[in-house]
Amino acid sequence: MNKDINNTSEGEIVEGDNHTGHATVRYPDGYVYSGEFREGKWHGKGELRSPQGGKLVGEFREGRIHGHGSVTSPDGVRYVGEFNRGVKEGQGIETSLEGIQYAGGFAGGQWNGQGALTLPDGTNYEGGFRNGKYHGRGTITTAGGNPVEGEFDNGRLVKLC
Repeated sequence: MNKDINNTSEGEIVEGDNHTGHATVRYPDGYVYSGEFREGKWHGKGELRSPQGGKLVGEFREGRIHGHGSVTSPDGVRYVGEFNRGVKEGQGIETSLEGIQYAGGFAGGQWNGQGALTLPDGTNYEGGFRNGKYHGRGTITTAGGNPVEGEFDNGRLVKLC
């Protein structure tokens, strides 16, 4: 989501779309970006705030968050970790206001690879994930401390180990 720099702005503004440097730009739709630009695109360290209360902070490349950064959605879900061209990709930690926390691999913006999930009731899962669901070998431990190890497919236990 890169926006045209020709809006209300403060900072080292250079005329035209080829701005390079630091600036704060307020867009007509209420978004505010403060940070570095290269050739008119968000590039380098920056922060983007939405009118609904969301926020992206981190490294930007060619108009998208890229590398290490954080995002807080208007509903309070917070992610800190790696991004690839605007998508959660690599290692990160995602936490919700309800107390759900996932730490592990992300691909395509979803939980993928090895990770650990903690639920508000104290239940934990450690193991494989695919497309945001338990997948592969993993262990669920209930709040009472009872572990169940098994093979999971698309979020369902298919075999006890």
